[in-house]
Amino acid sequence: MDDYVIDFDSLSYLKPETLAIMKLLVKKYNKSKDDDVLQDGVVVSFNELAKAAKILLCVAGEGWYQEKGKPDQLLKPGYVVNISTEVKHWHGATKNSWFSHIAPGVDDPNATVTWCEPVTEEEYDKLENQR
Repeated sequence: MDDYVIDFDSLSYLKPETLAIMKLLVKKYNKSKDDDVLQDGVVVSFNELAKAAKILLCVAGEGWYQEKGKPDQLLKPGYVVNISTEVKHWHGATKNSWFSHIAPGVDDPNATVTWCEPVTEEEYDKLENQR
């Protein structure tokens, strides 16, 4: 669980129900994956993937996705976001809903994630207030 505490503004949890899907994706593509459940209001810091690309698939709950300088996207079950390499972005749960997602990736063996600044309360509240 220690891997999931750093660069999140609170705890996130692995969700066993999506493990079967993830195993199939990893077996087929042999690539990286994430399987997170974020509590209400939990967001990850801005981050950037180098030599890596991911898809973010909302499994349950509601969440936010935003690329730096671009409009936000509200994510609901079944929504998919393609995250290209070298794109600074963040994602997280909405204020009143947990957010479960899987994020299989296509990585180069030298892929890295650069963790950047946290999402500010002002940035997050602006999204929540426009709903």
